Amino acid sequence: FRKHASLLEKVCFRVGILAALRSMFMEKQVGIMITASHNPPQDNGIKIVDPSGTMLTQDWEPIAEQLVNSQDLINDFEQILTKISNKKFKAQIYLGYDTRASSIPLSKIVKEGVESVNGIVNLIGLCTTPMTHYLTSIADTNHEKYYEFYSGNFKKVMKLMSNLTKYEKKLAIDAACGVGGPCFSEFSKYVKEYFDAKIINFSKE
Repeated sequence: FRKHASLLEKVCFRVGILAALRSMFMEKQVGIMITASHNPPQDNGIKIVDPSGTMLTQDWEPIAEQLVNSQDLINDFEQILTKISNKKFKAQIYLGYDTRASSIPLSKIVKEGVESVNGIVNLIGLCTTPMTHYLTSIADTNHEKYYEFYSGNFKKVMKLMSNLTKYEKKLAIDAACGVGGPCFSEFSKYVKEYFDAKIINFSKE
């Protein structure tokens, strides 16, 4: 779901409920990311991440449309609830968001939606979309786990290329005033021996 941020409050509350239902159905953790990627700054969006770190499966897309556009939320909620065998499972939601001005306010509305059905929100906080996917898959909110995993794999690749002794270590990253700036700044600390990164358009300031 992606549109002008001012139109997303109801959507975010209902997606919070939807993600909690998905978590109960799977009896595992589910992620939510608030971002509109490369859309204009006044836009925002929200996506659900399945326990494996993949996107919400296609068979649940009609359920998502039904709940978000519902004219009778309680009735549709109860209808979806019939699909869940273990109704005592407490939903676990991992919530991340980007640097848009609307992201934190919308994240609070998502939290209200999750908690309205007794789910638990585990806050990942400011992060990239891939970070939410990975941290949801391991049920953790610690950003360092993401940086350690991917920097470790990067170093393995570099060792395989150890015969390439000559390469330009200077790297320019255009963060486009988005969440990539602060997150790549942290990630670069884990691989600083391989390149000297300069981040341009780090923030709106």
